[in-house]
Amino acid sequence: MESSDEENTSVEPLKNVGSEDGFSPSPMDKPRQSNVLENPTSDGSSRDPSYSVVEDDENKVTQIKEFLKSAAPQANLIVAHSLQSGLRVVKEKQTDLVLLDMTLPTYDIGPDEPGGDTHPFGGREFLRQLQRFKLKMPVVVITQFETFGSGTDATTLSALDDELRRKHSDNYRGSVYYHAAIESWKDQLKLLLAQALSK
Repeated sequence: MESSDEENTSVEPLKNVGSEDGFSPSPMDKPRQSNVLENPTSDGSSRDPSYSVVEDDENKVTQIKEFLKSAAPQANLIVAHSLQSGLRVVKEKQTDLVLLDMTLPTYDIGPDEPGGDTHPFGGREFLRQLQRFKLKMPVVVITQFETFGSGTDATTLSALDDELRRKHSDNYRGSVYYHAAIESWKDQLKLLLAQALSK
């Protein structure tokens, strides 16, 4: 069942997305701090930013949420768990920034939905669709893989990063290698987000 736009933008505790509506916004309640991650508007106007996270791994989603609570405590977060629900979020909400996984299921996985095929290059397809619909917003890929695909389609994160910069420069701002046991991904992500939002 689709939630109304009014329901989707209501203030409610931070939570993950269920399979019914595909996404859900939430505030991060901490004292306001002034930085570009909190207020990415180019005109300097004051408002709470909104970030989309398109990610199917719950542990990774939790780590990203904790990072954003610290880096941008006033941000509203919308989490989608698949390629299709992620595209629906950005078409309907057009958030200030997207944190995007590369390997994604087609649909949200639920009790009656296996999620369809898993796309090793789902994040690349997401960027293609942004270009197709002429949607412009900064996108940062955050992935726990260093290689993708197989056979003749196999590629490395470095090569994929170069390709995405060439083909999707309007939206793509870079990639971060995520590892749950290594904290350096947070510093890399914070730097990329600051650069993306300051443009």
